[in-house]
Amino acid sequence: MTAFRLLKYLLCIGVGMKTGFLFLGIFLFFSVSCNQKNISQDLATGLKSDNNNGIIGGLEVTESDPITKYTVMIHSYQIEKDTDPKPAGFSLCTGVIIGKKSILTAAHCFENNSKSKMNVMEVYFARTSVNLKKAPKAYGTLISSHPYYNEKDLSRHFDLAIVTLESEVPAGYEPISILPNDVELKVGDLVFPAGYGRTQDLSVPVSPYADYRLNKSVGLKILEDWGTFFYIDQSKGSGVCSGDSGGPTFVQIKGKLYLVGITHGYSVDEGKSDSCKSHGMLIKVQTHKSWINTTMPKKN
Repeated sequence: MTAFRLLKYLLCIGVGMKTGFLFLGIFLFFSVSCNQKNISQDLATGLKSDNNNGIIGGLEVTESDPITKYTVMIHSYQIEKDTDPKPAGFSLCTGVIIGKKSILTAAHCFENNSKSKMNVMEVYFARTSVNLKKAPKAYGTLISSHPYYNEKDLSRHFDLAIVTLESEVPAGYEPISILPNDVELKVGDLVFPAGYGRTQDLSVPVSPYADYRLNKSVGLKILEDWGTFFYIDQSKGSGVCSGDSGGPTFVQIKGKLYLVGITHGYSVDEGKSDSCKSHGMLIKVQTHKSWINTTMPKKN
C-alpha cells in the first residue's frame, strides 16, 4: 500500500512568534516491519482531550519534571559583524543536552541564508517558562551538522546537528543518556516529545507576545520504524509543531529516562489539510551514536 505525504520542518521565525517557517518536500511512503526486541513500558499516562496547554494538546512541564534538566531553547540568526544587534527575525528551535558543552538539535535550524554572514546561536536554560532577560544563556561556538544532511533533499533523514557551547551547561543541568543499542523500541511503544514551540495547531492564530514554555506530549505511540527515523501518532491532537524542531523525545524504561528521538518535522497525507495533528517524524538518535561520539569534544 502506498501513499504520498508532505514532510514539513518545524522551524519558527520571529520574536516570540509561534508561526511556522516550513520547508516542504514530498516523498514516497510505504509500510515496513522489523523484527525488534520488545521492551517494558512503564509510562502510559493518558491525555485529557480538553487540555490545550502544551506542545499542541499536551502538558505544561513543571520545575520538578526531570526532563527540564536536559531540554534547552535555541535562537539562531545571522549578523554581518559581532557588534550588530539581534535581528527581529530569528529561528526558534529546541535542543537537548548530550554533553557538558554539547547540545543535540536539528540541522535545519541553522540554514545558511548567507555564507558571508556570521551564525549566532543562543542557548537558553530556563526549566519551564523563558524570560529572555533573566534566563541563563550560553553561546554556541561551532555547529557540526551530520555529514549526510542535505537541506535540499528532505527524503534523506540525517537532520542532526551538534552545537558546541562556549562554556559548560549551568549547575542543575546534565546530559541525557541515549537509549542503549541493545534495546529496540517497537511499533506501539509509547514515547513523549518535548519542546518550546507552538502550543496550538496551525489553524489557531498565536499572539506574537506569547511566552516560551516547555511542554510535552505524553504516551504517543510509535506508528512506524524506518530504521533511521520514527513516525509517531498525533491524530488525537497532541504532538510536535512549529518551534519544536530539534527537541528531544524520551522513553522511560524501568524508571529511567532515555533519549530516543530528535524532532525532524511532521507529515500530512496528500489531500488533507495542513495540521500538526497528523504524524510526527523523529530522527532515531540510537542509529547515529557513532557520529555523535566522534563529533562531540573529547572532554564531554
